[in-house]
Amino acid sequence: MNYDGYISINLSSCNLGTGPTPADRYSLTSVAMHEIDEVLGSASALTGFANGTTAPTTPAPEDLFRFNYSGARRFNTSATESTFFSLDGVNRLVRFNQDDRGDYSDWWSPGGHIPRVQDAFGTQGADPTMNVEWTMLDAIGWSYASPAVWVDFFYTGLIEAGIYQFPYRTLAHAVSAVATGGVIIIDHGGNTVERPTLTKPLTLTSIKGVANVGQ
Repeated sequence: MNYDGYISINLSSCNLGTGPTPADRYSLTSVAMHEIDEVLGSASALTGFANGTTAPTTPAPEDLFRFNYSGARRFNTSATESTFFSLDGVNRLVRFNQDDRGDYSDWWSPGGHIPRVQDAFGTQGADPTMNVEWTMLDAIGWSYASPAVWVDFFYTGLIEAGIYQFPYRTLAHAVSAVATGGVIIIDHGGNTVERPTLTKPLTLTSIKGVANVGQ
């Protein structure tokens, strides 16, 4: 099987519980989101180059949004340069990392800063969530889509919410809940005699088994 990307996480350093992240651990959710962002294209052509070396000639998409205080585009490996992620060179949304020990595409994070998902150096005991990272993903070409609605014909739980952990048992619930142009995922396949009436465009897919609808 071919993959578009994969991530590796050192789980021994992460908070595996459901409560706030302890002071000696990193947020597993934040770490996973950070790495997934990079699979989606959060990257700089500068990453891997030592501070002070000549920058490559071809920037990555995210590098096109790298500006200095004066609003001029900057693309170099200087450790003393202050560069910012900005859509127009005027509104500085977040500062880029210029320390070659981290990725140049990540955010400046020397300590004492506001922790963010895409920080070059994570903060233990913090639980940052996606914020300016959504803007970054939009800038490099992604569009926000409604979450998929999940169905599992074999689900026996009491709570049905249409999410992975608490899927619907029927297509009827999923069709009512899914957004126009959204996706319904049938988990574990199976058979259903339902013949739901579709009044909006949607995508129906099955994983971990074949789903037979109306049979």
